[in-house]
Amino acid sequence: KGDQLYDLSLTHYDHPLPSELANLCKVDKCGLCQIKLSCQIMANEHYWGKKHFKAVEEYLATTYRETPELKPKFKPSSTYNRPLPQALVAQCTTKKCGLCDKTFTLTDQCGAAQEHYYGHQHEKIVGKFLQKNPQHWKEGFMTVCQKSP
Repeated sequence: KGDQLYDLSLTHYDHPLPSELANLCKVDKCGLCQIKLSCQIMANEHYWGKKHFKAVEEYLATTYRETPELKPKFKPSSTYNRPLPQALVAQCTTKKCGLCDKTFTLTDQCGAAQEHYYGHQHEKIVGKFLQKNPQHWKEGFMTVCQKSP
């Protein structure tokens, strides 16, 4: 038994994100997107947003241009199309969206779920979740210590 380091970016990517990228992402400024963030709520909304995700993807493509096989690849899901906090993702399954309290029919669970999760109404609820839960802002860049079994 012992402690083990776990890179939270592995939740969304097949390889850890480079530490240089994580160092650009601070609570008061995103050096990658070159914007100032006035509070933790803004940081949370920005770092889990589509524009930042696109900037991360561009940064990774540039950084790994010579060695594309080493580039961390985003692991997409039927319930989200960009990295999102685990506390949010855990509420969104192919059977039910716990955020929106919407159940999907058995006949077309995957298609209906994906249409819902990629839609505008769900996106608005995700935005509200991020505003109410600003503590998740750095989750996608952190390395944490976990207890080994």
